[in-house]
Amino acid sequence: MWIRIACGVSVLFSAGCAAAADGAASLPWKLTVGEYAYANYSGTDVNLRWRADDTSAWIGAYSDEVFGTQARAGADTSFNIGKYVQLQPSVQAASMGFLGGSLNLQAGASWYGLAGFSDAPTHGRTSISILIRTMR
Repeated sequence: MWIRIACGVSVLFSAGCAAAADGAASLPWKLTVGEYAYANYSGTDVNLRWRADDTSAWIGAYSDEVFGTQARAGADTSFNIGKYVQLQPSVQAASMGFLGGSLNLQAGASWYGLAGFSDAPTHGRTSISILIRTMR
């Protein structure tokens, strides 16, 4: 119930921020809300996000009737280690015992490749992925 109330407040808050930002510099804080429809139920995701330069941090909550409610927080950043190469570490923590992180290496400009490693040792998950994306 409290997440649904937060959704309504965030819509009003987001509208106010958008109005305040017209013609002004980008605001470092934003409140985001996601509503996910599954086969027989829905989930709600509310996050307060902060961004400055290449660094982001967030705190939020996710809730649905099957999974339950989980509070979470995280941060990520990007370091230039060459003209077209960035190192991108991140860390996440959540209630229910989740702790994880990732490390990505991105190379390229308008076309770029991304190779990464993510680990959630408290849940026994480890994955390595390689992606190729285009950025415009």
